[in-house]
Amino acid sequence: MVDVEDDGPGIPDAEREKVFTRFYRLNRDQSRVGSGLGLAIVQSLAATLNAQIRMSSGAGDRGLRVRVSFI
Repeated sequence: MVDVEDDGPGIPDAEREKVFTRFYRLNRDQSRVGSGLGLAIVQSLAATLNAQIRMSSGAGDRGLRVRVSFI
C-alpha cells in the first residue's frame, strides 16, 4: 500500500472520478502550471499492476489522500 497526502485545497467529491481522465484539470487550476496527466498515469499503472486507487480527504479534512493498494 502506498499513501500520498497533501494539505492543499483537495479535490471535490463530485470531480474525483474525472481527475483520472487524461488532460482533465479542475476549473480552479486552469491558471496553474500542469498538464492534467498525473492521476491518469497513476490509474494506468495501477491497472497494469492490478492495484486499486482510493481518494479521501487528508488529515483534518484538508487536502487529499490517494491510496494505492496492491492486491
